Amino acid sequence: MTQGPQHLLIVSHVLARLHGDEVYLQGGFGRHLDAFAERAKRVTILTCARPVEAPPDEYRLRAENVTVVPLPVYGGGPRLVRYFRMLQAALVAAMRLPRLMAQADVLHPRLPSVVGMVGAVYSRFFRGPVVYYMAGDWGAALRAKGNPLARAAAAILDPCLRWMIRNGHCFAAGEAVARAMGGGSEITPVMTTALDSSHVLDPDTAATRALRDPRLMLFVGAVWKMKGAHHFVNAVPALRKRHPELRARLIGKITGGDWLGPMLGRPELKDVVEHRPHMAWDRLMACYDEADVFVMPSVEGRGEGVPKVALEAMARGVPVVASDVGGIRALIRHESNGLLVEPGDESQLVDAVSRLWMDGELRTRLARAGVETARGYGLDQLIDRMVTRMSSDGSEGPSVIAGVPS
Repeated sequence: MTQGPQHLLIVSHVLARLHGDEVYLQGGFGRHLDAFAERAKRVTILTCARPVEAPPDEYRLRAENVTVVPLPVYGGGPRLVRYFRMLQAALVAAMRLPRLMAQADVLHPRLPSVVGMVGAVYSRFFRGPVVYYMAGDWGAALRAKGNPLARAAAAILDPCLRWMIRNGHCFAAGEAVARAMGGGSEITPVMTTALDSSHVLDPDTAATRALRDPRLMLFVGAVWKMKGAHHFVNAVPALRKRHPELRARLIGKITGGDWLGPMLGRPELKDVVEHRPHMAWDRLMACYDEADVFVMPSVEGRGEGVPKVALEAMARGVPVVASDVGGIRALIRHESNGLLVEPGDESQLVDAVSRLWMDGELRTRLARAGVETARGYGLDQLIDRMVTRMSSDGSEGPSVIAGVPS
C-alpha cells in the first residue's frame, strides 16, 4: 500500500448523509474515500451534506480519520430554487476553502461540479500538489440538449474547465473525457473506475450463471433520458413479442421530472417493468446476480466516462449491451466482452438483447470476458496510482490521465 499525504482535502458535490457520527455516501465514492483514508493520515472532504433521522440504504464510511465539512444541498426542487441553492453552496465553499487549504498538504477538486469548480479556481493559490478528477464531459452533455443557450454554455464551459485543470494532474473518467479536456497535454492511461477485487466472480462461476434460462433485463444508474432510460423501457414491448418471459428492472433515482410513471402505466408494461430506488452495494450486488442481461443505452453526446455500473455488471458475470458513446468504448470491445449499439437506435438495442437472450454460448463467452476485464480495474491499484501522483513533486508537469486500465 502506497503511503499518502499527511492531510488530503477533497472538494466535491457528492451528497453525504449524516446519521449521528456515521457518514453515508454513494457506494463507489464511499469506497474510494475509505481507500484514500487508509493511505493518508487525515482526510477532509468539503461536500454537500444533510443530517438524516435513520441510516440510509447507502455505503457507510468505515474510516475514522475523515472529517466532513458540510455545504448546502442543491439537488431537487424547481429549477430556480436549484440555481439559488447551487449559488449558495458555491459561496459557502468559497468562504470555507481558505482556512481548509491552509491546513492541507494536497488539494483534490472533483469536477465538473459547481463546488469542484470553486475548488479548482482556488487551487491557483494552493501551495502544495493539486490533483483533479474529471468525472464526465459537461460540454458534451450540454451540446446534446440541442438548444442555442446550452450550446453557448458549452462553448464557455469547456475552455474554462481546461484552464482550471492546468495547475496540476487531472484524472479523467475515460479516454474520451481526457481527450476532450486535455488539449495538448500528455494522456497517461490509468484506472478511475474501480472495484473491490472481492466483488469479481471467477470465470467458471460467471459462465455457469450465463447458461441459465434468461429472465431479467437490468438498468442501473440515474433514471434519466440522457442515460437512455426511456429507450430501455421502450424496448420492452418489442422484446416481449419475441421473449414473453422477459421482465425488466430499473434501479436508480428518477431524474428530469415524473416521466417514468406514465410510461410504466402503459398496459403492455404493467407488472413487467419494475423500478427500484438507489440502494446500497450489498443489495445492488444481489440485483446484478439476478440479472441475465445488463443494458446501458446512453444517448448521443452524453458525456460518459468509464461507466462503473457496466463494470459492476461485468464483474458479476452479466453480459452487457451498451451505446457506443463517450468512454464506454474504452471499457467494452464489441463482440469481445460486450455488445455495442448505436445511441438512440431502439431496433438495434432490441436485436442485441434478443441475440443474447437466444444464444447461451454468446452469453457465456461475454460473461467470461467481462469478469476478466473487471479484474483489471482493482480499487487498490487505482488509489495507489492516484496517491503516487499526489506525492509527485510536479517535475513531470501537468497531465490528463484517462480512465482505462494500464
